[in-house]
Amino acid sequence: WRVRYSDCVPPSNGQLGPFVGEPFQSVDIEAGRYCNILKLGPVVVELSADWTVRDDTTWRVNFRTLCVSLFGLSFPALEFPKGTAKTWCMTYTDGDTRLVRA
Repeated sequence: WRVRYSDCVPPSNGQLGPFVGEPFQSVDIEAGRYCNILKLGPVVVELSADWTVRDDTTWRVNFRTLCVSLFGLSFPALEFPKGTAKTWCMTYTDGDTRLVRA
């Protein structure tokens, strides 16, 4: 999914410091993983997470790593402290659109 709007903190909202890029979110339901990907020209920031389903509309998202690459060269991943998590509430989902409150 392309992130059209977010009031989340960077980089999920498409910002990194004073720079604004194109944020995307890749969700792999089968693997139970997702990535927030922010592209800023030659810089790519990728936040990886997994989740636990709480009910039909609520996920507990566990943030795992933050990776940065420059011109395709990756720097060592930064790991989030254990327990870094947030609750997502799905408001609406179809094949093209997903509304989430986090």
